[in-house]
Amino acid sequence: MKFYSFDETTYPGIPDDVGPEARQTNKYCDPQLAAQTYQEHMDEWVMCEDLGFEGVFTNEHHFTYFNINPSCTVLAAALIAKTKTMKIGVIGHVLPLRHPIQTAEEFAQLDVLSGGRFIGGIVRGVPQEYVSYNIDPFSSRERFAESYDILHKCLTEEIFDYKGEFYDLKAVSVWPKPLQDPLPIWMPAGSAETIEFAAQRHIPIARVGNPTVVFQDAFEYYKEVAKEKFGWDPGPENCIGSRYIHVAETTEKAIEECRDAV
Repeated sequence: MKFYSFDETTYPGIPDDVGPEARQTNKYCDPQLAAQTYQEHMDEWVMCEDLGFEGVFTNEHHFTYFNINPSCTVLAAALIAKTKTMKIGVIGHVLPLRHPIQTAEEFAQLDVLSGGRFIGGIVRGVPQEYVSYNIDPFSSRERFAESYDILHKCLTEEIFDYKGEFYDLKAVSVWPKPLQDPLPIWMPAGSAETIEFAAQRHIPIARVGNPTVVFQDAFEYYKEVAKEKFGWDPGPENCIGSRYIHVAETTEKAIEECRDAV
């Protein structure tokens, strides 16, 4: 078992009297507090290397205080510059909102910059993000699948053409090539369709914040589909579980210290 740290980079300055029913626009954003928030999270992630963590992961969302990290690769680059040994990952790029060639180029560049310490990650995103980007949210699954196929080709092939529903590409040859071969890419997976998508492509899956029984159900289905439909056996390295954890001297003290956050 390996331990990583994952954080949403949540902005802490939303007034207590503003509930989830309100549209939390950027009028609530104090750039100075945002800068402080980034620095605090960076300091914590860098500390993880000294504490012996295998690596750290950043996340990405758009148009929300819950995660003020609209480009997880930017933050990953900053972390790569501040660390020496632990892995730096993103989980992940909202793949359908970007051109997949751009994602591939950034992933490859980050792997080279880090000396082979980078872990890529891909997600579909949420409907609000699509609407604000003027992309049909009902096309998200198809866009995600096509974008992943292009991303994979970019990272594994010398040069290729591609014609799909959303992209018509000519003579794509990505520089630089990643150091790792293959470059690891993870993705969250909850629905049966998404688990099957990942199993077919040998992509490790992640579950976030679920009870143990949900982890177990998802991972067992993933292993079953991988073996019975696609002829391979996932190992422990293909199954990632993420939980919020707070450590204190006693259980009671831990509950009290994190009660407001929960």
